[in-house]
Amino acid sequence: MDHQPTTNTDVVLGVAALCGGSHAVVLEAATGREIAAVEGPHITGWFTAAGKGAGADAEGALWTVVDAALAAAGRRYGNVAAACACFTVRDAAGDLADLLKTLAQRMPDATVKIAQPVASAALAAATGGVLQGVALIADLHTEAIAFTGGGALVHRASGWGPAFMDGGSAHDLGTRALLAVHKAHDGRGAPTALTRALLRRLALSRPEELVAWAYQSEGDRAARVAELARTVVECALAGDAVAETIIRYGVGELARSCKTAASAVGLDAEPFKVVLAGHLLQEGGLYGQYVAESIQSEMPYAEVSLLRAEPAEGAALLARQLMMAQLRERPAPQRAPHQAEHATVAPPQSLALHA
Repeated sequence: MDHQPTTNTDVVLGVAALCGGSHAVVLEAATGREIAAVEGPHITGWFTAAGKGAGADAEGALWTVVDAALAAAGRRYGNVAAACACFTVRDAAGDLADLLKTLAQRMPDATVKIAQPVASAALAAATGGVLQGVALIADLHTEAIAFTGGGALVHRASGWGPAFMDGGSAHDLGTRALLAVHKAHDGRGAPTALTRALLRRLALSRPEELVAWAYQSEGDRAARVAELARTVVECALAGDAVAETIIRYGVGELARSCKTAASAVGLDAEPFKVVLAGHLLQEGGLYGQYVAESIQSEMPYAEVSLLRAEPAEGAALLARQLMMAQLRERPAPQRAPHQAEHATVAPPQSLALHA
């Protein structure tokens, strides 16, 4: 969809990707009424500043779902007054700056452009656009992001991706399951039902065949390993002690990330929301239950709930709220949209980019 210059900037756009799926929502700028909501392509990777591999796939998916949403709303890029894109990122400063840049290139007429990690959209979707509380995501990756003061203070814990383990993520659980099977096979560890369960899931006949499976070059290895997490949860439910130990370790990592992020912004003296998102927490049953119990035990003021809304809805709310705040601050000498573009990069431990 080519950019068409127009003075009729009358809609707000929110786009987000979580659990592999991408969604976009279009709101009327004046009223906040939803006029289009579209599901887009599956995304398995991160939006990366390098723009290669999975990062390039994520950018392509971004514009595919945006084009579809705007078409459903009967609008073009030039009609967008405010936009917020929320994706999984690893290097928050670099990746979000790159995401903001691509928004600015496609939507120069939008006076508000925001790039945030997807956890921000998840929290906003659960709170009606208020950045106050913690969003905890456990998927291929994991991260906890805490906000106070409507986003004035923010702290991110974990989230650097598989190379840094991302404790409690699907990749982490899958990796530990493979290690447990290896140890059980060569005698270093206890026997476990994970051996038979993984072989059955992968249609293999012997534990040694896991080596070739793990090192095959085709596809995304991290995503492949992450898919084993469900088997770990299933074995734990069936009473396997090794799988239960893996689950408990992951729960501890997630609770620790949540507590670290919350404490860093002062969320420890009064009630605050903790929103759990990502397929491991939303669909995992036992895993999500354990995580919620652990968080509430560690932080008595935490009000834990599962994400029910689409993160794209939260992204759209964030964009509209910033747009309305800017309108309330007028009159100030108006600048052309392209002159108003700037990026504010928060300190390394926090993140909030907008233009």
